[in-house]
Amino acid sequence: MRNLLICLLVAGLSSTVLAQDAFAQSAESRAEARRLQGELERRAQRGAWEGVEGTYQRMLALNTELEFDGHMIGAQAAGALGKTWERYQRLERALALQQEQEIVDSMSAIDGAYGRVRLRGNPRWDVVFTRPVQPFIPDQRKSIEYGSFVLTEGGQFEGMLPAGEYVLGGDDTKETLTFTVEPGEDWQVIDIQRGYARGGEGIVYHGPIATVGYAFTASPEPSAPVLIDGFSGGERHSAQPGSVTGSGLGVELGWEVGPTRLVAAAASLSYSGLVFGGEDTFHMGYGWAGVALRPGNLRIAVGPTYGVLRGKGTGVIPSFDVGQDPGRYQPQNIGYKGSAWASGARMTASYGLLDLEPLQGVVELGGHWQTDGARSYFDVGIRVGIVPKVPRFEG
Repeated sequence: MRNLLICLLVAGLSSTVLAQDAFAQSAESRAEARRLQGELERRAQRGAWEGVEGTYQRMLALNTELEFDGHMIGAQAAGALGKTWERYQRLERALALQQEQEIVDSMSAIDGAYGRVRLRGNPRWDVVFTRPVQPFIPDQRKSIEYGSFVLTEGGQFEGMLPAGEYVLGGDDTKETLTFTVEPGEDWQVIDIQRGYARGGEGIVYHGPIATVGYAFTASPEPSAPVLIDGFSGGERHSAQPGSVTGSGLGVELGWEVGPTRLVAAAASLSYSGLVFGGEDTFHMGYGWAGVALRPGNLRIAVGPTYGVLRGKGTGVIPSFDVGQDPGRYQPQNIGYKGSAWASGARMTASYGLLDLEPLQGVVELGGHWQTDGARSYFDVGIRVGIVPKVPRFEG
């Protein structure tokens, strides 16, 4: 009996805690929904429809009941972006909450001017999609632009298109297919063949890379003496510079090729010219090849490097010893001059701030590490420049 009472007590406490936790989560969700509703309305007032679309999607993900006004604003955003099928669905949700003849009329007008289409293809294909005769109404043109973007981006499309004649394929494809979209509520299904996709090398975009800006370099001294082959056999000490730091100019020139809109291959040549003070100088030139990731306006590039380093100045590592009189030839007063080949890796992150179609103006942060086997070289910097703009649908 005693054990039974304990079990009932524990169960009661657990259910109370769970109920309190669920209530707290529900209250938190409602507060977040109210915040997003305010954000949705503010962005709609500014006409920032891409931002409205993102906020509406976050509101749907909360799994809370959206209000009538939220669905109506979401429908307005979808219409501005050419997402006619999404607009129609959001009008349906709004109508389920509040019966209004204006919504019924809007949905009837869409059914009378648009058809429902499933274009089934391969997500890897860059499908060519055109309409020979463009409609006059801006909303219908935007809907066609959105359908073309989705097909080019993902090789398939499901949604609404304005009634009329369309063509899959074109001058740069092996095949073409003409089809007609009929208005109404019936779905048309069209299977896309490989021949309707863009031919050639499958390159979505390509263009130059050019950046210039500030670079800061550091190279700590080796932890042990560096020995090299001597002229008469054996080994001798290398006059390695001590720890050096400095700043100067960084320049990069290259080319980027994107077989997709997300991943591209890139290669470049870079130079950093650094002055450490007085007559001490350091020059670094290297080649880089790697991968560039292009989500949205962000560009992240990473890959290996190989190049040559040249430097001269005064002040070598304390362990430098060639039998000199330390009283007359102190390490900090001994000059050095030479070059070395080094390999390493480089990573940069840039963000597009300026549209220079077909290029994009960016600001970039980057870091680079190299080693010649005896010592390491690091540099970080900030640059501005241009990169190829990834072609995307603009809402």
